[in-house]
Amino acid sequence: MTTLWKPTVSNCLIWALWMQLTRGGWVCWRKSHYGWWPHAIWSADRRLWWEYLPVKFAGRLKWWQVLWIVMFRGEPRMVERDEL
Repeated sequence: MTTLWKPTVSNCLIWALWMQLTRGGWVCWRKSHYGWWPHAIWSADRRLWWEYLPVKFAGRLKWWQVLWIVMFRGEPRMVERDEL
């Protein structure tokens, strides 16, 4: 099992790229479940995928709220297969 980087504040792109640079593996893009923007996920073996998500989130964002997404308090979580 690869040890996951758990930053206090980051975003999905920074987290996924750091994981790839330090632990290898693959970065994949998909549409975010929260809006129209892309979302980065990472995998060491292309079987288990991980993503960096906010600790607390109230639901969908409006277009003017996207700016806070640049950096947020979050944690890495495993991606469920039906979410890929």
